[in-house]
Amino acid sequence: MNLPFIGFVGKSRYSISGFSNNAGFILYIKDEESKETIMFTTENFSGGLDDFDEKYFFENFSDLRDYTLTSIAALMAAGLGLLNFSDFNFQMPYWYLKFFFHAIIFPLIYFLIFRHTFFLINVMNIFFSQKDVMEWHACEHKSITLLKAGLKPTITNLRSCPTTVMNCGTAITMISLECLNILVLLGAASRHLPIESRAIIVGISLMILISSIFFNIATHIQVTKTTLIIPVLALPAAALPLLIERIFALKEPSEEKLSQTSARLKKFLYYSLFFKEQPPA
Repeated sequence: MNLPFIGFVGKSRYSISGFSNNAGFILYIKDEESKETIMFTTENFSGGLDDFDEKYFFENFSDLRDYTLTSIAALMAAGLGLLNFSDFNFQMPYWYLKFFFHAIIFPLIYFLIFRHTFFLINVMNIFFSQKDVMEWHACEHKSITLLKAGLKPTITNLRSCPTTVMNCGTAITMISLECLNILVLLGAASRHLPIESRAIIVGISLMILISSIFFNIATHIQVTKTTLIIPVLALPAAALPLLIERIFALKEPSEEKLSQTSARLKKFLYYSLFFKEQPPA
């Protein structure tokens, strides 16, 4: 039996992703050996799906809002990029390389940072504006960890599973944002800070960037044996995003939601031949 660690399970033949709403959640479960995929849903999820989709897409991510936020991000990036030219000297050595970075690379990074930030604000707004989605989101994460770890779908096991998982889309987006901010800090450090401060920023930045590589390894490949080495090495990059996700996008589920999830999982595992070793119902 594998012990879940912040939603990380070292050995599993299944890759699982999911999606939550006010009515419940859905899981997409893929067997990496047979390449088969099946779906699991909580009892009321399909009944509330249409209303949620309409609210989600047409109110929170409408074309007009997306276009507006993208335009604002582009304008902010362009304005901040122009500030880089306040002390630009065309007589300096290799001025064309610095011009390329100031005119193209840094504005592009600024744009990605602003756009990622607006996206996260929208996501957090969705969680806060909907009463039950944070609890179902936590049930989704607990179920993913439980299934991948091969635990029995009891209420006790569900309750003991972590609410955070390393491959949650919110955390991955925040880690991308974190790495982009590091690139901007490195750019700033190379121009305006004393050598001691540059060394500190570069050291921290390298630790975060290297850690993000281990994060990608931990979330995108099947690990062949149970080990905490990879997730521990990924923590410097994942710590802040996972903390923000835990506070703003997850809430410990009620006993009622845990009970509904447990009952549904028991029934699913009892009738499904997809899992080779079925925990007893």
